[in-house]
Amino acid sequence: MILSNDAIQHNMPEVRTVAVVLNWRSADDTIRCVTSLLYIDRPLDIIVVDNDSGDGSLSRIRLALAEVASSAGVSLQDNLSEPRYLLNKRRALVFVDSGRNGGYAFGNNVGIGLALQQAATAYVWILNADTVVPAAQTLDALIARMDEDITIGLCGATVAYLGLNDTVQTRGGGRFEQWRSRSMPIGAGERTDAPVDINAIETELAYINGAATFARRAFIETVGLMSEDYFLYFEEFDWARQGRKAFRLGYAPKALVLHQVGGSIGTDDFGASSALSTFYLTRNRIKFLARHFPRCLPVAVVDEVIALIRNWRRGQIPQARARLRALTGRCYNG
Repeated sequence: MILSNDAIQHNMPEVRTVAVVLNWRSADDTIRCVTSLLYIDRPLDIIVVDNDSGDGSLSRIRLALAEVASSAGVSLQDNLSEPRYLLNKRRALVFVDSGRNGGYAFGNNVGIGLALQQAATAYVWILNADTVVPAAQTLDALIARMDEDITIGLCGATVAYLGLNDTVQTRGGGRFEQWRSRSMPIGAGERTDAPVDINAIETELAYINGAATFARRAFIETVGLMSEDYFLYFEEFDWARQGRKAFRLGYAPKALVLHQVGGSIGTDDFGASSALSTFYLTRNRIKFLARHFPRCLPVAVVDEVIALIRNWRRGQIPQARARLRALTGRCYNG
């Protein structure tokens, strides 16, 4: 029997994307982010993972999104005891309590694992809670770039500053400058509509901005989940590095994501980092280099000691102490 094209399409599983949004005491940001996703009229499921906020975030988020989800034809599902969600013709919005604050990679891995239980999941879209997706064309552009080149495992968007919507934070992600032992964002400060050379950017890419990472299912199944021992920062760089032999990194310039930057940890791109972010940036820079670029460690340590002295001279005592604790292998103590 020869099946018609319509019959073949009817019997084929629908290719879907699952967005994973991690919440930790940032209910307002998460509500804003997920609301923007609910308005995307595409086969897009959404998983909200709460990393044991302990402040009622999950209940508040669910209540706030119920009406919007209903009007968008999205079914609400609670995943508090059974590690699965129901795939149906309607899009799903799933709420998950991870059970503990195990950090960025841990919480996102919970969502990724849940997403991959569905055979129809082709892509997992990891989004920070403090991001907003302004249009469905962002998702379309990411999928189109992935379809153009099946060797792309992770793809980045044009991430711009929320409130400065025409100013780029990163084009895809960043490069790694070995002589400085430091990663640097690509395209920072440029206008979002500036002409770009996609091939040049993709050649430079060493990691995809973790605020908006679009991952191919095959990449996750081949490379595995993100390393959870960083807790905060460098997970996306480590993930990209682990997959470099089997996959390349991509950039979809027409995919626009707006990012508030650092809302939950008290830091941004325009001022002094908080003590918390200083600690994890320092500790994980050393950890990452030791794992992947050990020859760069001496330069990085000298650089961090100079930064510590600078913190001290500027009266940034909490940051100086946090950096010192990171360099000496001690835990963060607030």
